[in-house]
Amino acid sequence: TELHLINGWQNISEDNTQKALGLKVAYSPFELLSVSYANFFEPGPRSRFFNNLIIKVAPIKILEIAAIVDVGLQHQQIPDTWLSWQVFTLLTRIQPFERVGFSLRGERMMDPNQIMDTTGTAGGFQRWGGAVGTDIKLHEHVLWRTEVRGLFASDSVFASAAGASSLDVLGVSSLTLSF
Repeated sequence: TELHLINGWQNISEDNTQKALGLKVAYSPFELLSVSYANFFEPGPRSRFFNNLIIKVAPIKILEIAAIVDVGLQHQQIPDTWLSWQVFTLLTRIQPFERVGFSLRGERMMDPNQIMDTTGTAGGFQRWGGAVGTDIKLHEHVLWRTEVRGLFASDSVFASAAGASSLDVLGVSSLTLSF
């Protein structure tokens, strides 16, 4: 269990008097299952309350499956109401070899009130996403990760060379050194 006192939502400088609070609780009743819940509350005129729940299962040694639910609320003063956004993610990771692993992720984000992502569209930011990835441990302290991610939105909200698009595809590769 952890309790956090922090500056606030995406605020790394010391310029506010109203601190935010965070809580994290993790529980693993047995080796194959873990559950964790974390939250974040920031008081003020634009109060935010964020919740994160992760359930992981590892039915066999080389396979891990995680379901993740994120729900956020933000207070709006006029009219006096709370607006919400949600993200649901299913993540699978398989490591068939000691130095090679593969991942598959699917997700759904719903931000109809455009709290997290402003689109200017009537439907807000509504999207589906998926990714496939490969991890290769080149050395004890070197990991090479490659991922291809695709996002599909209900409206044309992604910038592209031809103007706005409802599809966004990105490939990323990175090399991580750990000590």
